Amino acid sequence: MTTPHPHAEFLHALADGRGDEFECHHENWNASDWLDGVVYAGNIHDHPKNWTTRRKPRTIRIGDIDVLEPMRVAPAMGTVVWLVCIHRDSPFQFCWSGNTTEQEWLKLGICRLTKEAAEQQRKALILVSGGTP
Repeated sequence: MTTPHPHAEFLHALADGRGDEFECHHENWNASDWLDGVVYAGNIHDHPKNWTTRRKPRTIRIGDIDVLEPMRVAPAMGTVVWLVCIHRDSPFQFCWSGNTTEQEWLKLGICRLTKEAAEQQRKALILVSGGTP
């Protein structure tokens, strides 16, 4: 029995014309350097151990700014979550307990898994409203 290619999901998506849904990272690049997987597909196929592939993070557009998509599903109890707060200088951090208020925040699309994502959404919301972040 043969072992599937470690990047089979990406390669199948590429064959189906959905390669643009993925990005790639080479082992010798900086940790934050994720690039278009389609450009490096041949190298990824031929040298899979040197590469990591992943689905591109989903985004939404707020005004002229693309931000990472907010959380849509409740996280596990105790997960650290960041709340987008336009009235504060920085997001509010809390541990998810699943209470009614947190469920409402989730429905509003203002819960984030990272402080950076919450800050990005805060800035976009203020700018689209004509304010200064």
